[in-house]
Amino acid sequence: MNNASSRMRKRLVLILDGLAEPDSPSTLQRAKTPYLDRLAQKGSVGLLDVQPCDREGEPTQPTSERGILSLCGWPADETVPSRALLLTQTLDKPLSFDCPHWVWLLNPAKISGNRLERYVENSPGALFWEEFLRRAALDPAASEFTFVPLRGSDGMLPRVLAFSRDTGDDPGKCFPPSRGLQIPGQGLAAMLVSLSGRLVPPNSEFNCVWPWGMGKWHPETRSPNSDPNPAKWMIGAVPLAIGIGRSLGWHTQGVPGGTGDVNTSLENKREAIHCALQTPHVSHVFCHIEGFDMASHRRLPSQKREFLERFDRTISPGLLDWLANGLLDDVWITSDHLSSPRTGDHAVGPVPYLHVGPTEIGGKNHRFSEDDAYLGNRMSLADWNRALE
Repeated sequence: MNNASSRMRKRLVLILDGLAEPDSPSTLQRAKTPYLDRLAQKGSVGLLDVQPCDREGEPTQPTSERGILSLCGWPADETVPSRALLLTQTLDKPLSFDCPHWVWLLNPAKISGNRLERYVENSPGALFWEEFLRRAALDPAASEFTFVPLRGSDGMLPRVLAFSRDTGDDPGKCFPPSRGLQIPGQGLAAMLVSLSGRLVPPNSEFNCVWPWGMGKWHPETRSPNSDPNPAKWMIGAVPLAIGIGRSLGWHTQGVPGGTGDVNTSLENKREAIHCALQTPHVSHVFCHIEGFDMASHRRLPSQKREFLERFDRTISPGLLDWLANGLLDDVWITSDHLSSPRTGDHAVGPVPYLHVGPTEIGGKNHRFSEDDAYLGNRMSLADWNRALE
């Protein structure tokens, strides 16, 4: 018997980073996902404008931080914090700078002919960054910057942030890494790329780091809430998801074996979701899963399909069980942006969503896919936020 009327309503949002695609046939169309199919037949499938046009009607460059924040209810009229600023929320110790600093996220990269030839979306391994930091400590020119390592939920070293005091100098322009981009030509960003050529380990396949996600950190920047909202949880393995959860003042939960890639422990994520749903006073559980976008960036469609099929075998049966036994009232499955495994890049456009809940009649949809989504309702972010109230 469903006991939803005698306890707090439980909502689960699964953010499958970069799952949705602009091309057909898509991963959702090609993959064998019998449990997702059953969920689709019980609920509704439609489209969500997760990263709508700006006030001038121009498409916005799709990013994970904008998409995830939007799905978590970030006010549409507020500026989205930069990627690097969000990641400062994950640092083990509060920053001790007494004045504003520019901050960048660093990605190992290879440049050729002043253009970005390739980059790594996730970490090449702790040894790369440990050697990078060691060489930076010995190079007098690196004193312009302070390099701060980030730790993942598994304690590994997947990321490094670079800080530089704001002295009024031009910070330069930097963009999210994309093949063929010209390297920064001026300012601190250009200095950082040039300097990094000496700091990258000599035996590495990369010859620099690519700075991006720039923001300005201020001493009054809010530190992670020491008393987070117990009603909302963010479960994730990558620092970005944890940083977003902390920026929103939510409880954040790392996952043992969580890697932010296709080898992540989906079993442990399932258990973390189950634990959150069983916790009293929890009303909203958000779980971010990154591996889909990583496979897209590597331009490996088969790897993305296999990861989706593993997700379906591992997590979807639990969703059906929790809905049936009343532990879960509503489940939403969607993506933060489109991501093509053919080009390796993000793309502009609405994403499909799947909703199963007590108000759904079901029986109208055959599959959770882009094609079926175009036949369903189209939601704005305002609609989305109202549905999750």
